[in-house]
Amino acid sequence: MFKHLGPAVEGVLFKTEKKVNKKDILIKVKKIVSEHLGVEESKISEKSHFVEDLGADSLEMTELHMAFEEKFGIKVSNDEAEKLMTVGSVVNHIVNHHNDKSANETIYLSGDYGDEKSAGYADPGYQKDKKPRYPTKRDGEYDEERIRAAWNYIHKAKNRKPYTEEQLKHIEDVIISAWKIAIDKDGPPSAKKD
Repeated sequence: MFKHLGPAVEGVLFKTEKKVNKKDILIKVKKIVSEHLGVEESKISEKSHFVEDLGADSLEMTELHMAFEEKFGIKVSNDEAEKLMTVGSVVNHIVNHHNDKSANETIYLSGDYGDEKSAGYADPGYQKDKKPRYPTKRDGEYDEERIRAAWNYIHKAKNRKPYTEEQLKHIEDVIISAWKIAIDKDGPPSAKKD
């Protein structure tokens, strides 16, 4: 389904090779729901209604939508949030979002894959000193100022020299993903495809 492109910062960077698998997304969504609502995964199905079946209140619904946004690199508008009231509706929204993307677009699924030292950095430590570089977060939250600075900095010729093309692609993809989550769903202007 996905080809892993190397170590990631906050999650895993993948190159899509075919459509996102609905079953895989369901497993991840059930895990998030279980962790946030304290409900056993075995009690959660696609038909489970967050409020009526799983007992979520409005704050928990907001937290769930935020968790889905971060985990799957999507945005949930207020209008969409009102419609995403079952596990299945969330899964379908995520699958549709990713399957609408170009078949060869790189996507970044955040999650439990990065290590603590490099969390929040676009460069997890590629250079000789192994120090992470290009922070995209401040105090655990995506930070617009840092994301913009990382994007501008990595596009200076002297800062690109220590990296291979694959490493540069990874760094840019992580920054673009952070940009899409925190600033603009379309990414930085110079990264938009016509």
